[in-house]
Amino acid sequence: MLPEWSGDYIGLPYRWGARGPEAFDCWGLVEGVMRTRFAVDLPSLRSPDAEDDFAGMARVANEQAGGFVRLFGREHWRDALVWPSPAERPGDIVLMRRGAFPCHVGVVVASDWMIHCQAGIGVAGAQLRHGAEARNILALYRHPDLI
Repeated sequence: MLPEWSGDYIGLPYRWGARGPEAFDCWGLVEGVMRTRFAVDLPSLRSPDAEDDFAGMARVANEQAGGFVRLFGREHWRDALVWPSPAERPGDIVLMRRGAFPCHVGVVVASDWMIHCQAGIGVAGAQLRHGAEARNILALYRHPDLI
């Protein structure tokens, strides 16, 4: 079951590069939730020269996916939890794929529940082990400040 506070986010729209509070992209949502709910600051993965046209967004999406891989490949993230994990905790970052590429993130908010933000849907809750997103989960990452 989603925690009551997640209602502050559920239903907010997706907007490329948005960091809230009125709209988010996937990493912007994770950044905002981690900062406000878990007191953890995460680095920005948005390219400073991001463009709003389709070609620019595709280029930046590739950069951002590479950013996820580089970020989670850093030494302080090496204790990533392997999915599936019976031990997920609120604040764990969920790395998901779209097709074959790791390019989407969400954040665990309760046992078996995460919230994430994607184009065409906005911010939504999803179960970790059931439903459409379960098959796309690659790994869970726990920030060192939450260990």
